[in-house]
Amino acid sequence: MTFNQKVVRIGIITMVLAIIANFCPALYVSTVYDVMPSWVDFVALESILAATFFVSWVVQPISFYPALGTAGTYMSFLAGSVGDIRVPAIQMAQKASHTESCTPKGEVMAVIGVAASVVVSFVFVTVFVFIGQAVIPMFPPFVKESFAYLLPSLFAGVYTNLALKDRESALYTIVCGIGCFAVAKTAHIPGGLIPLFCVICGGIVAQWMFKKRKALQGK
Repeated sequence: MTFNQKVVRIGIITMVLAIIANFCPALYVSTVYDVMPSWVDFVALESILAATFFVSWVVQPISFYPALGTAGTYMSFLAGSVGDIRVPAIQMAQKASHTESCTPKGEVMAVIGVAASVVVSFVFVTVFVFIGQAVIPMFPPFVKESFAYLLPSLFAGVYTNLALKDRESALYTIVCGIGCFAVAKTAHIPGGLIPLFCVICGGIVAQWMFKKRKALQGK
């Protein structure tokens, strides 16, 4: 059995167990306190969740898989915070080990990066749960307002790190991204679909650049 086959088998088992575990608090409340919403309320709530997150359920696995790999995908979507914590951790792990994504060694480093980020984020989240609400109100207003720019800054750092490896492809990719946003805004396309279009355009650009360079090497 190959590595990916083992990963898929273990990943399915852990994801199923996680889904079951998610229902345990609700079952406890329902059993102990006899509190249970009606089926009408339950269906209405699930419909709202599906309408809100369905696009991300499709887009995010496709968008992040090239960076995460098979094992990293299962681990990251089980732990959460894929784009803002797991992907940057993978990029730093691969950079420190001088490995490339979409390679066997790169996938191993992706697993290590995700595992390390899960431990670190769990520790920090636990600490800030206890002290965060007491400390953050003491910060000046401009510091608290700057928190809104953390995620864009994080993605900018990841993009810059990758762009240094291939500046030409990075330039074409960001132009495609800006074009996708402009077209989506003009055509009133749902914002959740924009990352998928950016990924598709980025893949097309990468394939075109690969063929172009291969043709030049053949001359």
